[in-house]
Amino acid sequence: PDLTRRPLEARIVDVQGRERHLQPAESVAFDVAYTFKAAPPSLGRLADLGLHCFPFYLLAYSANESLAEHILAAMTCNRNTSSLLVNTLRAIYTAPSGWVGNETLSAAIMVLKVLAAVPDNYQADRIQLMMRCSEPPQAQIEYGLGLLSSSTAFYAARQSQNYSSEYSYAYDRYVGILKDLMNVQAVYMWLSANRSHWAFMERDLLDNRYHHAASQGHIRTDYSSRRDGSAPGVPMEHHAHSDSEGMPGIHDSEDDDEDSRFEELDSPSQFYGPGKVVVEGAGNPVVNGVYTRGPYFERASSFTKKGEFRGNACVFHLFQCNVSNNTKHWYLSIVPAGRNPGTNSDTDFYSAPVDESCLEFPPLTGWTKSNEGVLPAPTLIFKDVVAPEEPEPGLGYVATDFSGTQNGNSYV
Repeated sequence: PDLTRRPLEARIVDVQGRERHLQPAESVAFDVAYTFKAAPPSLGRLADLGLHCFPFYLLAYSANESLAEHILAAMTCNRNTSSLLVNTLRAIYTAPSGWVGNETLSAAIMVLKVLAAVPDNYQADRIQLMMRCSEPPQAQIEYGLGLLSSSTAFYAARQSQNYSSEYSYAYDRYVGILKDLMNVQAVYMWLSANRSHWAFMERDLLDNRYHHAASQGHIRTDYSSRRDGSAPGVPMEHHAHSDSEGMPGIHDSEDDDEDSRFEELDSPSQFYGPGKVVVEGAGNPVVNGVYTRGPYFERASSFTKKGEFRGNACVFHLFQCNVSNNTKHWYLSIVPAGRNPGTNSDTDFYSAPVDESCLEFPPLTGWTKSNEGVLPAPTLIFKDVVAPEEPEPGLGYVATDFSGTQNGNSYV
């Protein structure tokens, strides 16, 4: 039986003709907004000031998450909550790693979800500030506290082949938070309408492997994305050390997962197909050249070539990986030394969707530019092709005809 006291319109909304069950924080926000639609509650000026401070909601969240959501929603309706929002963004930026900062980050995400979900005249402004806040976290920092503003800065800092892992962990934190907020309908709509602001991190936001999200927001997840106790925006040589080194194995498990993506067992395609791939005609010429066959990766062949980008030696990878909802793409990317392909650390140049014609080997045409790509997109040519042998009975693969063309291009 349905024992909730919330009205149906505070629990289910119609989205393009389909019923969508609201997230808990959204449902609370809608319920409270409907309740106080005529006159927002007030306990007096001093109480209102206190109820717009992040430390209060951190304490309330630790005591009772649902109660904290209701209080916050009531104090948000038709009010300017800019100061609370900026303080919450600052708490995200400065929260230490591991269990030390996990409560702070979880409370901050609860605050952001409720602030984004309350359907009032300030909702659009709150989401805009949440994403694009230009107030710097510290005097010496040039970028803003906004989730996308900080993500942009950390993403850019990682592009150097000599970047510190500090920036990668900070970037991971913001990607995880944004993925969680995408479950709020209003945030999803804002991101859809402002895609240009986050196009650089699209693969990371849409990659299901990237973030182990809490189910329906009830499980308090580690969003710290860091191994030390420093604030993510402070350079490594200046950070304040913490007594806690964070929860052990949080990031090691990610590396373990990546290692497991290189197949240990032989695949039929390892014994046939192109030994080399020539990439040519790309508007960004750094990716052009001859790629040599590498390990079997994500159940497909991969190829690599050594090169240089922005004055730094690097390795270009041609590989396949999952993006989201079991969608797969081929990528031409730089992969940092010591990392496997397909992570948020990659520098992407071009990508192509996987279809029946390119399940195990990259497509020769159909590429589109990614973050560092420049039109025109490249075309590929297969070299040193080994024809497949007749499969043994029960081997379970279909031989590919390498004597013809793929997508209209020849290969030899």
